[in-house]
Amino acid sequence: MGGTDVTVLERSGDLLKVRIAGWQQDEVDRVIYALRGQRIFSATVGKKVVDKIERLKTEVDPDTELTWHQVQIDTWVSKENLISEGDQLWAYTKEMYTAACSTCHGLRDPEHFLANQWIGSLKAMKRFISLDKEQYRILQKYLQLNAKDTGGSEAHG
Repeated sequence: MGGTDVTVLERSGDLLKVRIAGWQQDEVDRVIYALRGQRIFSATVGKKVVDKIERLKTEVDPDTELTWHQVQIDTWVSKENLISEGDQLWAYTKEMYTAACSTCHGLRDPEHFLANQWIGSLKAMKRFISLDKEQYRILQKYLQLNAKDTGGSEAHG
């Protein structure tokens, strides 16, 4: 998904073998989240690929008592689907946020909400903005990564 950090492991022509690292909530095997306890989507995987996800460790979130697994998966992707300058993506997304969300009301600082609160808040505003599915997802990820409980703008651009 857009905005997901990957580590390049190998190159073969136009293909790159990348590693995606993150967290899975127990019994939610097809989604990899960016942070433990946060619903910040990094990747979704098909049923045939679930068994390729490697679990590194397991923790219980003390706030929710939910079990989370730190995971990683290695996969091949086309290099045309990746960008090397994440800062440019986040700068674009910040501009998109300003343009889309300040039309009707004053712009809220991303640190106004917790990461998981941004899901509902943005969903409530979805009908008022004209973003395609990918733009909406990257905007949500930007807001979540810059939320009050994920380090705010100082940590994620």
